[in-house]
Amino acid sequence: LRPQGGRLLLSHPHDNYLVASVLRDLGVASALGDEALFPDTDSALEWAEDRLLLAQGAGDALTGEVAVERLSILENLSQAECAIVRALLVRRSYAGGEIVIKEGSTDRDLFLISRGTASVRVDLPGQGRQRRVASFSAGTVFGELALLDQQPRSATVTADEGVVCYVLSEDAFHALGKDQPAIAIKILTALGRELSHRIRRANAMITQLEG
Repeated sequence: LRPQGGRLLLSHPHDNYLVASVLRDLGVASALGDEALFPDTDSALEWAEDRLLLAQGAGDALTGEVAVERLSILENLSQAECAIVRALLVRRSYAGGEIVIKEGSTDRDLFLISRGTASVRVDLPGQGRQRRVASFSAGTVFGELALLDQQPRSATVTADEGVVCYVLSEDAFHALGKDQPAIAIKILTALGRELSHRIRRANAMITQLEG
C-alpha cells in the first residue's frame, strides 16, 4: 500500500484478545503506529474522509459562509418570507471541539449551519466512549427532532472546526406559526423532506452493509 500512497487502518484492534496478541506479536501494530488504530470503523472512516477532503482542497470550500437564503430549509421561501425568518434567527459561533447540543438536554432550538461542519455522536453504554452517527456541513440543518417531538436531545453535536449557525429558537418558531402560519408550514415541509432523505440514506447504507 505504501508504494501506492495508501494507508492501512485497523478498527476494533483490541476487542478480541487473540487478534490483538497476533497484531502485537507479529509487529503489525507497531509498524502501523497508534495513529492507524481506531476504536471503531466509523472513527477510521472519519479519519480517511478528513484526509480526502484536504487532498482535494475541499477543506478551503468549507470555510466559506453560506448565505441565509441558501440554507436548506429556507430555499423554497420567497425573498419576503426569508426576510421574516431571517429577523427571527440568532447567529452563533462555535470553536472546534465545542459542544453545540448536549445529549439529554431539554432545549429545542433549531440549528442551520452556515459555515463549517458538526458531528453527531451518541454515548455507547458501558464503553466510556461515543460513536459518530452523522456529520452535517454548511447549508444543512440539525436539532429538528427535539423541536418536533418535544423530547430531550437524543445525541451530542460537536463542532468539528469553527462553526457558524443561525439558530431558530422554539419560542421564535411558535411565534412564526402563530403570526405567519404559511411560512411555518413551508419550514415544516422542508424539515419533513430532510428527514425523509436521511431515512432513505440510512436504509441504503443498511442495505449495503447487509448485502
